[in-house]
Amino acid sequence: MRHFLIAAIAVLLTLSMAPAASAEEDIQGGTPYDIKLVPWTLSLQTANGTPFCGAVLVDLDIALTAAHCMRNRIPATLRVSAGDSDRTKGDRVAVSSALSHPQNNAESRDFDVAVLRLERKLRPNPRIKVARIADTDRRTGTMLTVVGWGIKHHGGGTPKHLLGIQVPTVDRVDVCQPAYKTKLTERMLCAGTADGHLDTCKGDSGGPATDSHRLLVGLVSFGYRCLYPTKNGSYTVFANLAEPELRAWIRANANGK
Repeated sequence: MRHFLIAAIAVLLTLSMAPAASAEEDIQGGTPYDIKLVPWTLSLQTANGTPFCGAVLVDLDIALTAAHCMRNRIPATLRVSAGDSDRTKGDRVAVSSALSHPQNNAESRDFDVAVLRLERKLRPNPRIKVARIADTDRRTGTMLTVVGWGIKHHGGGTPKHLLGIQVPTVDRVDVCQPAYKTKLTERMLCAGTADGHLDTCKGDSGGPATDSHRLLVGLVSFGYRCLYPTKNGSYTVFANLAEPELRAWIRANANGK
């Protein structure tokens, strides 16, 4: 009995001295992000406030999101929330119309871009700004900041606070393509890590990927599960907004009001 008590006390002492889990561990690789650092970031929601995708402000009444986010959605039943890291707060504006790229389809996942028109213009301030779109491709290894309100892990809940990660771009053909059966085209770019500790998840689609110059490089498009690397790594595929064909379509439909 005496030996049992000594062993039990030793276990309790060990547990009491163990370090507490860090916030980074709790949020699966992402960290809370201040909206002032990414003030073009929008939460795309249903009219009752249920978030389902991200979006990016490219004019005070125009936003971009992933085309697949708008599949089977009625624009008039949607809204965006702007200017706050907490998706339940911020300036809420209804979506008046949406236009998905005509060549986007569920099978190829190519041309994954849609233009949203808002019911009114947002008022610019330190928390609400228009993103500038990159006009040239980024070299392999370029660090991208990716933010969103997507679920923290496969099967998890949706966070209220904006989360962000920084991941390097990788070669689309040699590194990223082996992880996917879908053909990855020039209108896609990839970023991620071989160990899969930093990843996007459901609900992050349509959100921004920006470089160190704060230029909008891509929109989150798709990935393979969440924080679940294949033998080839864990890489998110983005709509490549610097690709000439996509960029021309965006200019024609977002700027030509």
